[in-house]
Amino acid sequence: MKKKILLSFILFSLFSLSIFAEENTSGTHTVAAVMMQEGGAIWMQNQNGIMMWNASLPQGTKLEMYVSDQTDFQGNSQPLTVTAWTNSNGTSTKNTFTKVRYQNSDFYVISNRLSQADQPGKISVACAVYTKLDFLSVKNKSLPKDTFVCIGNTFSVAENIDFTEITYFDSLNFSTITAYVLAEKVEAIK
Repeated sequence: MKKKILLSFILFSLFSLSIFAEENTSGTHTVAAVMMQEGGAIWMQNQNGIMMWNASLPQGTKLEMYVSDQTDFQGNSQPLTVTAWTNSNGTSTKNTFTKVRYQNSDFYVISNRLSQADQPGKISVACAVYTKLDFLSVKNKSLPKDTFVCIGNTFSVAENIDFTEITYFDSLNFSTITAYVLAEKVEAIK
């Protein structure tokens, strides 16, 4: 009898460990996202938890980003992320990755190379960048014509003056930046 109980306990423990060893994506769904970096990498996680480079994608590649079914206090779904190590050219680096789906397979993208897709677009005329919906918040930065962006909401700030929220990739800091530009300076890409 004791052997049966012990054997049952061992089998149950092994079964439980195998369930928890697999990544749990229940309680999640996907939303549209865009690769913001030209040549942005997609990664796969090996059995040791190390991210391994898989491929480079062109800027603007459409992806599906996994997000939680639960929302934060502002009603936003949170991306499914993992912190892991990469090993490239003999150098190890720790990054935060977001789980994505691309061509019916699951991968990871370094989180700050990705934008939850609003509308892909481009800057139509070189323009100033604003950190807030205010002309006084101009950043010491401008975006050149044809800069790839994701377009968010448009806000009226004065009569006949609208700002549009954009996300662009800052190649100097290797990060996405969300800011505002005058609405007439950005156009959607079909």
